[in-house]
Amino acid sequence: MADEEWFHSPNSVLMFGGVLVRVDYFDSAKDLLYYFEKPWKWTTEHELWEGCNRPDLDEEGWDWFLRKLEELVGL
Repeated sequence: MADEEWFHSPNSVLMFGGVLVRVDYFDSAKDLLYYFEKPWKWTTEHELWEGCNRPDLDEEGWDWFLRKLEELVGL
């Protein structure tokens, strides 16, 4: 995604939304819907995930991503 922001790509928004669901980031379905309405508000979290090499559950880097996300938002 060279010159395009991540939140302009529906696939990227969906993929990262799945990551946030797996870490129980949203308190309610309403919060999840808000994410899909305004995904750019999660750019900091997305950049953190990108910086950890976009890990998925059970992949190398997932635990590191979780620790850094906890530090970022106090999960």
